[in-house]
Amino acid sequence: MHKILIIGAGQLGARHLQGVLKSEHCLQITVVDPSNASLLNAQKLGKEIVLGNENSTVLYLKTMPTQEEYYVTIIATTAGIRAAVTQELLKKNKVKHIIFEKVLFQILEEYHSVDVLLNRYKTRGWVNCPRRIYPTYQNLKELLFGEESVDMEVVGNGWGLACNSIHFIDLYAYLTSVTAFELSIKDLEKNVLHSKREGFYETLGELYGKTPKGDFKLICQDNVTISCSINFKTPNYDIHINELEGFYKYHRDGNTVYTEHQTLYQSQLSGQNIDELIISDSSSLTSFQESCLIHIPFIKAMQAHFELSLGEKLSACPIT
Repeated sequence: MHKILIIGAGQLGARHLQGVLKSEHCLQITVVDPSNASLLNAQKLGKEIVLGNENSTVLYLKTMPTQEEYYVTIIATTAGIRAAVTQELLKKNKVKHIIFEKVLFQILEEYHSVDVLLNRYKTRGWVNCPRRIYPTYQNLKELLFGEESVDMEVVGNGWGLACNSIHFIDLYAYLTSVTAFELSIKDLEKNVLHSKREGFYETLGELYGKTPKGDFKLICQDNVTISCSINFKTPNYDIHINELEGFYKYHRDGNTVYTEHQTLYQSQLSGQNIDELIISDSSSLTSFQESCLIHIPFIKAMQAHFELSLGEKLSACPIT
């Protein structure tokens, strides 16, 4: 039996629980959250799932366990407390793997301090940017192998540029194996928006990235109807993905190939992530170290944008 810990039983944490319950392995799962309401909701959603292994169990706690050994911990808290939660977890327990939600941290110094913690306690970290395990993008990675340049454009309305850009930058890094990039915030709109989550902000406009392999543009405008399309251009291909409508297509040499795209939800993915870690002691998710290379320039750029927009110096980047 493998012991799994989920910290944070909010909307995302509860979906992680649903996914973990689908694992084919016998699991002893613990869910921790200080909120009774969140724990009760997670328990309700967990009961909706047909167990992947009928012998798996779930324990719900309001406080951090101590002196336990967990094979995998999923930290699904907000970004503002994630580093402190990681420190408490590793001081009190032994953990082989941690899957972090993103954005990772709001404070730049925490990227280094948590990396030091993971090395000290010999814990491997992974970051939940799940497009790397979508069949569509695994196929595209093979398709794009050997292309001299790759440009990416993500364009749409209301898709959450501040909180979700990291997913698309990570996708570009996955497809191109490039983690070095420069960001320009000059075309982001000055007026910031209040996020759905209290104390956090969103923004609109265009975020521009330049890499040794090509450029990317992330464009988000305001509209009640959410839309988002992803486009890639290389010397040989024009590729268009519409995740909301469920298809992707590409053009080469005058021919068009049209294929179905399936968006995988967290409740479909977490069990798969757990099974892969148990079987291979590794993950197809982004490693913590690679994700830090992607996160740090993004957090720097977004904090600079919010400081310019709000007219004040910020101690942390207010996105989660």
